[in-house]
Amino acid sequence: MNKFVYIILFSFVVCLLSACGSDKEEMSRFGGDDDAVWVNLDINVSLTDVMHSGITRAEGDGYEDAANGYELMSTLRIIVVRPDNTVEENRFISFRDVLQHYGDERFKVRGRETKRVYLFANENSSVDIQSEDGVRIRLKDELERIKKGDAFPTEKIGKLMVKLDEGKQLEVKPNYVPMNECHTVEVGETDRKADLFIIRTAVKYSFYVKNESSLDKTVTGYAVHNMARQAYLLPRGVRYRDVEGSDGTIYKEIEAFEVPETEYYTYRFNASYSLPKNKEITLSPSCYFLEGKHVYEDEGGADEKKNYSVSLWVDGAELKGFLDNVPQLPRNTHVKVYITIKDTSTDWKVDVRPYTEVTLDPDFGL
Repeated sequence: MNKFVYIILFSFVVCLLSACGSDKEEMSRFGGDDDAVWVNLDINVSLTDVMHSGITRAEGDGYEDAANGYELMSTLRIIVVRPDNTVEENRFISFRDVLQHYGDERFKVRGRETKRVYLFANENSSVDIQSEDGVRIRLKDELERIKKGDAFPTEKIGKLMVKLDEGKQLEVKPNYVPMNECHTVEVGETDRKADLFIIRTAVKYSFYVKNESSLDKTVTGYAVHNMARQAYLLPRGVRYRDVEGSDGTIYKEIEAFEVPETEYYTYRFNASYSLPKNKEITLSPSCYFLEGKHVYEDEGGADEKKNYSVSLWVDGAELKGFLDNVPQLPRNTHVKVYITIKDTSTDWKVDVRPYTEVTLDPDFGL
């Protein structure tokens, strides 16, 4: 009987020591954690309003909702990186429905540190993403190879490029627009909630044409000039500033951003639209491109009011207009081109709008 009790007691002690050892191993997986403070880091992620500070806005605040689900988050990956570049967490989340806001995703992390938090949405998109040496990669596979406890491949990820072939646009529907961002988050000795934003890699163009002439017209296509062939996957060298809207909401503007050396091209869309007099049409579909910093130069030198331009073909004739309020074209921008055709002239109006953040119930779609 005593022998049986001893065996039970011995087994219990072994199990207890094993459990303690397991906890110790978990808490020490990065080494030197005897005095570590472990806290909860709750992360909220929203699509946000971002515009370049040099751009003239549309009337009012000029912010708008996403037009379709392909401009929202279908999946989200959150990677938390410690100051020594060690991956602390790498978590992938797939949603049953698309979202503009997601929270509170909880991580158990070491306190008293400044973390880097990488956000990647819609990594399953089949857009062309290439490594620095020009090898096409599948982003989801690349991100899944980043394991907890490993060194984060900062340089490699930072040099990934989104690329477009000559004359092409980003394919949206059935692909989701890729989105990403990297934030610095201070984590202290107590639980922390971080409200972070993520922005779309794409630039969007939409065209609206009104016929105020005395004759019916036929629109046979449009062109967008000076689009970049490649852009960094992650925002690079970006500086934001907060701007208050008329409703008191704080939005963000881009003060600066970096782009790689790239070629520029013209995208041409051919179609046939009947445009009766005194009618207005929307040229569908909208098109998506990459951010850029094209510089227009002629014999007179550079002219930032001519950096970007568009063309419209009406009854076989090309009408061309410069986007004089768009000196640069950062990601997450929606360029809305309004064209009014008259008997003796054509009026061009360009509204530039970042997509608006709409905060939904955090549990929506989960």
